[in-house]
Amino acid sequence: MKKLLLLIFPFILFSGDILILKSGKRDLSFLKETNFRNLQSVSNNSIYYMYGIKNENTKVVSDGTIVIGFISTPNIEKFSEENSLKLIRRNSSGTYIFKNLESIDIIKRSNQLSNLDNIKIVAPNWKRVRGLK
Repeated sequence: MKKLLLLIFPFILFSGDILILKSGKRDLSFLKETNFRNLQSVSNNSIYYMYGIKNENTKVVSDGTIVIGFISTPNIEKFSEENSLKLIRRNSSGTYIFKNLESIDIIKRSNQLSNLDNIKIVAPNWKRVRGLK
């Protein structure tokens, strides 16, 4: 009986939600890790696993920033204000990185923004966690 409890214990502490990121040709699924002790993300940065597969090779972290590419560049200050975003910087590729100011999941927020007329591309600004060990 004690061995059975030890096997079940890790699954009680951590679970997650499957979220779908809408993107051009195909949608991507992500598993968001959640800690049920306090019903918040495991750390200040939200941890996700691409394709819903939980391992170190698919692990990405969101710091709440979003990459946005426009069809035609709008007034960035007005766009930021209307959509509760804060401009971080403009990339050399012509995309912009914004900080999400709303308390909504970064994937859900990206999907909301992708429905706007002038948006060419929008995606969370993922940080890869894996590295050489």
